[in-house]
Amino acid sequence: MGKLLCFSQSGIYPVAKAPRNRCIIHDGADSFVNSLGCIVLSTNNYNKQVSGIRIYPNPTYNNIEIVANLQFNDPTTITIYNVLGEKVYRLEQADLNMGVTVNTKLWTTGVFMLVIQNNAGILKTEKISVCQ
Repeated sequence: MGKLLCFSQSGIYPVAKAPRNRCIIHDGADSFVNSLGCIVLSTNNYNKQVSGIRIYPNPTYNNIEIVANLQFNDPTTITIYNVLGEKVYRLEQADLNMGVTVNTKLWTTGVFMLVIQNNAGILKTEKISVCQ
């Protein structure tokens, strides 16, 4: 089992992709190899995100609505992770221009990270709260 990495100071840490679904995280002094793959659970200073994607209501009880007015038709993937980095939802080939409803009724109360991406990369990440 891999070790959990916890950095004592918030900040931006470079991450490099390595073979076999691994990533290398550099904290300035050491490098750590994560054999489980890379999952982004923070959006600080992420300036490439696409505007015009709406995610509501937040917090939510039963459903999350995701709608957009995008000028491109690339296949879009929606992935939602819990705070442990475990994937709890994934929808491929999503058409955000038509709107997507995610049923959260059976989820536990907590904070989740929603990631929307296409072939060009990550379009939007957003923290969502589910209350039951």
